[in-house]
Amino acid sequence: MLLPGLKFLAAQLKMAENGHFPHRHPLDRIDIQSSKVCRNQAYYPDMAAVIFAARDKVGDDDKSSGKLRLHVFELSALALALRVALRGKLIPSPSVDPHALADLQKRLERFRKRARNTCYKKLGIEVGRAHAKRWRNFVDWLRYNVCYFELPRWRPM
Repeated sequence: MLLPGLKFLAAQLKMAENGHFPHRHPLDRIDIQSSKVCRNQAYYPDMAAVIFAARDKVGDDDKSSGKLRLHVFELSALALALRVALRGKLIPSPSVDPHALADLQKRLERFRKRARNTCYKKLGIEVGRAHAKRWRNFVDWLRYNVCYFELPRWRPM
């Protein structure tokens, strides 16, 4: 369930590097006020590399033990890819078992929290929070420029 979302994010990041944004916020160049949904967005190449690394680790068929060693941002990228795959309907609805999906989301969140706490112990809380803020800003950039699937509702004035 994770690989379609990761492949989509990686492909959209490659297109964004070339200057193509097919899933950008629809009001980006029309209405500045309506398109200010992600105010703190910022692109970081190292955070984009995290998505490519997560895709390579999950998509690698040569896993000897079946276990993955992922750090906190790779786990966050997996959770994001799952949400993107569900929202963008990249996974066919009949093939998704709701119980398996809920279990996967819980497991990802549990592993992400463990990795976050380990990161805080190794780097310190302030440095860890600074990295987390950079990740949130990058995710805001992704949502605005790469993962906008629906048109916003028109509200008459």
